[in-house]
Amino acid sequence: KISNTYLMLPLDEEIFEINANTRVITVPPLFKKSGVSVQGDEIAETLMFKIDRFFDYMDLASPEIILYVQWTTSKNEEGASIIKMIDYETEPGKILFAWPLTSAITKTPGQVKFSVRFFKTNAAKQVIYSFNTLQQVITINPAL
Repeated sequence: KISNTYLMLPLDEEIFEINANTRVITVPPLFKKSGVSVQGDEIAETLMFKIDRFFDYMDLASPEIILYVQWTTSKNEEGASIIKMIDYETEPGKILFAWPLTSAITKTPGQVKFSVRFFKTNAAKQVIYSFNTLQQVITINPAL
């Protein structure tokens, strides 16, 4: 996990809250109303998330845990963004992380379905722990 000491993130924007018990991601009202980005943007928007650090005896901030946001565009193009901007020091008991929206995600206007996945593998690369959220939807607005 990288140090957040010199990281400039949109800390004044609303945060996507994840309820670990229900697996629901809450999209902030502003992003529901206005969308999250514009077609063709390249890391012009970074979405911030928050989740409990500990869930059912698992430390989701463990160095062995890998964090991805899995997504599907309105044209059914699928991908997964590995999350590297993770902060587990600012708010005790919570993990804050950032998902920069790349042009692969913003290429096509419309709805993007996404979910968050924490997982851990063993030496043989077999998944030995996996935590998934329910799917949520964000909107990419069309450009001129």
